[in-house]
Order: sequence, then structure tokens, then C-alpha cells
Amino acid sequence: MIKVFKDRELKGTKKIALFFNGRRGSYKTRIIGSLFIILSGLLLYLDKFFLQISFDHPLTFGFTNFSNFIWALMQSLAPFFLIIGFYLNPFRIVLLIPVYCYGLQLIWVLSPEHSDNFLGYLFAFGICVLFIFLIYLLNKMNDYFGSKRSQDEEFINEARDVLDMLKSKMVQENLNR
Repeated sequence: MIKVFKDRELKGTKKIALFFNGRRGSYKTRIIGSLFIILSGLLLYLDKFFLQISFDHPLTFGFTNFSNFIWALMQSLAPFFLIIGFYLNPFRIVLLIPVYCYGLQLIWVLSPEHSDNFLGYLFAFGICVLFIFLIYLLNKMNDYFGSKRSQDEEFINEARDVLDMLKSKMVQENLNR
């Protein structure tokens, strides 16, 4: 009875908390993984940081300036940091950082006039909320299909039990003849 209660408790709203907190890996490994995830989001803004400190370099690899080169390079490297970090089982709440940063990037691409003002940050926050809602929906769908599968398995097991009982009854009747 207690086990059933604990299982039912985990199937409720705690599933989202379990997704964002994760469950595997040592604490140090999860911290390192979380740092990789955070770094993957922050690398997208390295070009802006270099502009703020007036760092420039003549090496541009064919780009118009060093800032554009760094931006394109970080857009290419950030997903690798994200994958490495995810492999190290990070605290899943930090996944919102690259979602937010990529949301800002998406707003910059689709609507540059809103990219560096309050509305752009608000849109990026909305993308994070949509991401959380999507995870919630996926968890609900997983629960629904998982419960459907377990009901089907339970039905099959009960049908097998009935068939076994009928089989043993038929064998018993044949032996009594």
C-alpha cells in the first residue's frame, strides 16, 4: 500500500521537478555538466563581451570583422558544449539558460528591432515558459501512453492466467476420463 502511494505521488506534479533536477551522476559531475550547459548559453554572447571591452583582432577568417567571426564560431561551438554538459547529467534547471539565450538569438534573427530591448527579453522568457509547458505536455503524454501500455500488459497477463487455468482444467478433465 505504501509503495502504491509513493508511485502515485511521483506521477503527479513532481514529474516536472524530477525532470529539472535530474537523478543521476555524482554531485561533482552534475556541477561540471551544469557549468558546460551554462557555458553553452553564455558563449553565444562572447562577441558582445569582446565589443564591450574593445577587444579586436585582425584574424577574421574571411568575416567582415572579428566580432562577426566570434559570433559565428560560438554559434557553431555552443551546441557541442550543450551536448557534453547534457552527457554529464547536469541539474536540469540549467537547461533553461541555453533555451533563454537561443530564444534571444531567435528573436534577433526574426525581429532585430526587439532584440536588445525589454520586449526581446520578455519574448525570450516566454520561450522558456513555452519550453516548460512543452516538457509538461510530453510528460503527460508519456504517462498516458505508459499507463495504456501497462493496462495492455496487465490484460495480456490476466488472459494468460485464464488460459493457463482453462488448460489445466482441460488436462484435469482428460486425466479423469
